[in-house]
Amino acid sequence: NSGSLAVTVTAAPTVFNVTPTVSGICLGQATTINLSSSQIGVTYTVLKGAQTIATQAGTGAALTIAVPASAVNTVGTHAFTMTALGAAPCNTSAITMNGSMAVTVNPLPAPAITGSTTACIGQAVSYSTPATTNNYSWSLASGTGTFNGPTNTNSVSITFTGSTGARVVQVVETNPNTNCAQSATINVTANATPAPSVTPGPTASACAS
Repeated sequence: NSGSLAVTVTAAPTVFNVTPTVSGICLGQATTINLSSSQIGVTYTVLKGAQTIATQAGTGAALTIAVPASAVNTVGTHAFTMTALGAAPCNTSAITMNGSMAVTVNPLPAPAITGSTTACIGQAVSYSTPATTNNYSWSLASGTGTFNGPTNTNSVSITFTGSTGARVVQVVETNPNTNCAQSATINVTANATPAPSVTPGPTASACAS
């Protein structure tokens, strides 16, 4: 007797190149990792050490895989690699892709506004944040007022205008080297300016001649 048997040969995944998308990000940001190509039927895994960060199925084209902010949530350098696992039963061990990605997580500035939380309409009030070599941008996030001078230093003077009520003063501090930025606010209550009081002088008297 004679017969035939169809056999499907499953090849091991091809080794492609890992390419970084960025070299530096700010604390709290997510990032991505690229693979130069991929194969259908192959599962690609992003690793941070032995920890699995993300998986994605191959498409037959280059891949961009998201790396969540939770995987890069501390300041410093984080290294990522990628593996590929083909279809069972032939592929039982993942194959490491060529190259890796190192991402430097930069710290955020830490502005902290000091100044009065109450003010009078029409009177100048000063606010400041600790001086650094970073850039500053002050604004009124809520309410009306006029800045008495530049708004790009670590301190400002504001004269609140308009009606009484709540104001929100905001500063955005940006590191010019990393472009990482952080904002801070202070809530201020603007009150009516007290009316000047008049104290009557002594009463003058005169006698008829």
